[in-house]
Amino acid sequence: MVKHFYQLSLSDTYRDCEEVLQNNKPKFLELLSKHMDLSSLIPAP
Repeated sequence: MVKHFYQLSLSDTYRDCEEVLQNNKPKFLELLSKHMDLSSLIPAP
């Protein structure tokens, strides 16, 4: 069985994220908070 590999590009990833953001903002924010520590990026007052 031959495996075919698919190489992801940054533009593909960006386009997919942009599509999710436009179509389903709550899902996008959930994925963002799941994979990034947003509190470390936003300084506390």
